[in-house]
Amino acid sequence: MNKALLVGINLYPSGRLLGSVNDVLDMREFLVSACGFQNTDIRMLVDNEATRQAIIEGLGWLLADIKPGDRLLFQFSGHGLRIPKGVAVDGYRYYDKAVCPHDFDWDGANTICDKEFAKMFVNIPDGASFVWISDSCHSGELVKMAANNDGGMPPIITVQDAGLQKTGEKDNGTETPAINGDAKSLNLALIAACSAYQKADDMYFDNRPNGVFTYFLLQELRTQGGLEKPLCELVTNICQNLLQHRYSQVPQIVGPSTLKNKAFLAV
Repeated sequence: MNKALLVGINLYPSGRLLGSVNDVLDMREFLVSACGFQNTDIRMLVDNEATRQAIIEGLGWLLADIKPGDRLLFQFSGHGLRIPKGVAVDGYRYYDKAVCPHDFDWDGANTICDKEFAKMFVNIPDGASFVWISDSCHSGELVKMAANNDGGMPPIITVQDAGLQKTGEKDNGTETPAINGDAKSLNLALIAACSAYQKADDMYFDNRPNGVFTYFLLQELRTQGGLEKPLCELVTNICQNLLQHRYSQVPQIVGPSTLKNKAFLAV
């Protein structure tokens, strides 16, 4: 079984974006033309259709009756943000990461945060291929895991090449890179547009707007052999391409090593 839920939001009530709807339109075309999906396998939520409730219901459809061998894709292109959780006893400030449906407001209401995603995704069975693409700001830790199946920390891409500071200073509004120790390892691969500390860009390519990450992801997938490359290699190549084009965002891949070493939507 193939299923995809594609969510793209440009027309927020404030803070409008340019390329998010094109991102999911382009992904739909790629799934149909190159990945064996039918249009009936794909649900789209764009702009004001993409409310919090509609996205949660769409994920319910996506996750229903998953079996080994199924191929599932969830893409969110839109705003992401960090929601402060207060200052901990060690003096560092901690955040939940979230995506912003069309009906969110800037005080954090109607977001969908990392903890909610973890609860929804906890029962994905072994043998199913679940890829989550998030072209949104602060997306690198939308999945928090105590450890990968190989015992490693989730992100494999560092922020050093972008000249960023990874650890926060006490009570300065930044955060430590701590992993949520209560989180469970989830059977999915999150491909994120940037680290938890960065913003994701929108740009024009050939006079047409896209999310920078989605544009370069699809370019990489369309190269000869792109659909056979391990996800970790895809993300590393995208990082190098972004750096060469002077973009500061550093895409991440999060998930068990067994999934990071599989090709896109491979079972």
